Amino acid sequence: MSKNVESARTNMARFNNGEMEAFLACIDPACVWLSPKGSFIPGTFKGPQEILQSFFMPLGEMFEMTVDAHSFTDAGDAVIIRGEYVATHRATGRKAVVPMVQLATWVDGKLTRHEDFFDTGLVRDIVEAKGA
Repeated sequence: MSKNVESARTNMARFNNGEMEAFLACIDPACVWLSPKGSFIPGTFKGPQEILQSFFMPLGEMFEMTVDAHSFTDAGDAVIIRGEYVATHRATGRKAVVPMVQLATWVDGKLTRHEDFFDTGLVRDIVEAKGA
């Protein structure tokens, strides 16, 4: 297993275990985190503190969430992660399993870029209680 895949797996486990301090310690100070348009927290976030305060804290207020990663593919400096977000909206109690792909770039054991790809409509459905 490549060092980058190992770093991605380890950091995913930290996130799922709620070990945010250790998770954030692996994020490079210049890391760029991209969240898709149409999501509840869209935008570009830079550095561990902005990623925590502007992305993960609001996300945690809205959702209880884990990532079920099915595969980690070594692509040089990048790791392609395929799996599902398992999210429960705190206000409605509705749950969704959302297929996702992440493209994560690692340099010397530090995450330098993260980009998410998922169907934002599936997440909106649990918030807006569509299909109930």
